[in-house]
Amino acid sequence: MALKYAVGAFVVNRDEPRPLGITLGIAAMTIVIAGVGLLLFALEGAICVVMGVPLALAGAVVGLSRSRSSLVACSRT
Repeated sequence: MALKYAVGAFVVNRDEPRPLGITLGIAAMTIVIAGVGLLLFALEGAICVVMGVPLALAGAVVGLSRSRSSLVACSRT
């Protein structure tokens, strides 16, 4: 699950390292867009999306943080 957010962090931070707040904001925005998309197409109920948001945010934070720290470390060398 965290892999898709790691790829997102790579795309966001590819040219130059962005602040952690911007990187995490991208993760949150991605999750919100996915949740709204699920609700629009009635693939999930609203309560299921609300219950899944904390798990998705946790995965996003882990994936983005690891990817960003790897990219920042690689750009310093």
